Amino acid sequence: MVCKVMVSPDLSQVTSHQVRFILDHYKGAMTLEKQHPYLGSPGLATTSLNEEERNLVQRFDPTEMEEMTGFFIAKFKKASRNT
Repeated sequence: MVCKVMVSPDLSQVTSHQVRFILDHYKGAMTLEKQHPYLGSPGLATTSLNEEERNLVQRFDPTEMEEMTGFFIAKFKKASRNT
């Protein structure tokens, strides 16, 4: 699982791009997984993630919620190796 502290809405773009990097560079080896519980907001539509991927990450934007530190959470699953 990846969790990054977000201090401004601009960092949500950065964390989404990091998720995109992992998905592109480790294609087939790493996948995004559903999270339980899902309490945050989906990723922003202006990022490099598609709609399905945006719905698998959680964004807690400090500008949307009072007295809260912002977080961005993405849960990855590593594919098992066939031996």
